[in-house]
Amino acid sequence: MRKLDKKPNILVIGDLMIDHYLWGTCDRISPEAPVQVVNVKKESSVLGGAGNVINNLFALGAKVDVISVVGDDLVANELKDLFDNINVSRNGLIVEKNRKTLLAERPVLENDSSIWMFSLINIIMNEIAANYHDTEEAGQVRQ
Repeated sequence: MRKLDKKPNILVIGDLMIDHYLWGTCDRISPEAPVQVVNVKKESSVLGGAGNVINNLFALGAKVDVISVVGDDLVANELKDLFDNINVSRNGLIVEKNRKTLLAERPVLENDSSIWMFSLINIIMNEIAANYHDTEEAGQVRQ
């Protein structure tokens, strides 16, 4: 095991967004347009854009700060809550009244192979975060 001397301090500057996942199934295609009609079973929201970078750096043990511009809206409030969950300071967020905070809605279908890749990535990142945070107090990180 390697001794952890100090957490790196990293500043992320960029566009923040929420990736809002709609988990469900698709049994048919819409007659009005060539799009899938999704029966939503579950919803989840995660940090997207530069927020995804922040989340990954946090999972790897860095102390992360952010500078970005967000709107004065519900999406920005949810984004701030997600930052609170990982102890990232919101001091560098600039609120612009007429701006809309980005929200990407992403359907994930159970019968689609992309669900397996997304789930695998989440499992790997959760394992990295658990490994780091379990050993952080002891000052060691498994290699």
